Amino acid sequence: MTQTKQQFIIILVICLLILTACQPAQPPATIANVETVVAQTLQAFTAAAPSPMPASGLPVTYNNISFNIPLELNASAVSSTTNEVEFPFINPSNGPMPEHAAFQFTNYPVQGDARIMVFKASEYAAYGQPLQDAVTALLDGQGTSQPLTDALAQGDFYAQVESVNFKNGHGVRYLMQVIMNIGPVNNKDLFYYYQGITNDGAYFISALFHVNAAFLVADGSMDAVTPVDGIPFTNESDMSTYLGAIAQKLNDTPAESFTPSLKLLDDLIESIQVTTP
Repeated sequence: MTQTKQQFIIILVICLLILTACQPAQPPATIANVETVVAQTLQAFTAAAPSPMPASGLPVTYNNISFNIPLELNASAVSSTTNEVEFPFINPSNGPMPEHAAFQFTNYPVQGDARIMVFKASEYAAYGQPLQDAVTALLDGQGTSQPLTDALAQGDFYAQVESVNFKNGHGVRYLMQVIMNIGPVNNKDLFYYYQGITNDGAYFISALFHVNAAFLVADGSMDAVTPVDGIPFTNESDMSTYLGAIAQKLNDTPAESFTPSLKLLDDLIESIQVTTP
């Protein structure tokens, strides 16, 4: 670039600076104007933001009962009123059970039952002495004791005992399998069982969810293949020793390692609310 061109550019820049300085000063934006701009901007961002999914899960409401199904379960529930005989299936020649609300889960992650039942506690207790004992034990706060009291333990085999409170009540959950015949504890028959009662003693909650553990055999067949880290069972096995070993292994397994996670099922139970009409 020649010296003449350089001088021309310098002069041009100086002239532009002088013209800019001579422009009349613009009035400063008022506080009100600033607040308006900020409000409009926030409103625009809010309108553009997508509506988030409920963090607590899929809501279910039926009559005076509500709860949320964790989204990770990818399940839903069909509600009804029924008098079907429910677990523990004692049916002491009393015929159908008292009318109660039932929630049958669909698209549940594993094969087997997944169900919540809500009874009037007085009617549930009147159906048979074992149920009366369970209601009394929960009213007395026995669900927090270890090991489980006889009134709350269904059968001789259980593991993963935990107290779980729901929105307006308390109870206890554990894993169990009904041992009808000599055979292995297995993924077809193992389930999460919950018994709870509202704080006012008006309603009794029973829940049953089948769960799987990676180290258990698929079913109760004596020919079922034992996983590499499983506990073998044969006709020669001592049942008491075997059940003790299985219970210990279940207790040592993290809640998140079951399918579905026991923590997800606990979250579902914790979301339950039963209001008194």
